[in-house]
Amino acid sequence: MDIMDIRELIGKRCLIETDQRFAGIEVREVRILEVSPSGEWAKTLDNNGIKNWQTRASLFLVEALVDLRGKRED
Repeated sequence: MDIMDIRELIGKRCLIETDQRFAGIEVREVRILEVSPSGEWAKTLDNNGIKNWQTRASLFLVEALVDLRGKRED
């Protein structure tokens, strides 16, 4: 996520790319719950309710999602 500061995404829904090694690239929706003090780790929540710490380098932001009114979520 080098497009913007990862801290700006806390609490927002995002589409991210993940490399599944042998299965190829997958795009999935997550919500960024928190960021480590160093900014190198982000805690995500996926649509299945699974929380996971991921390295900043492993998260590739596709898009920050908008709400139903067409505005970016804050």
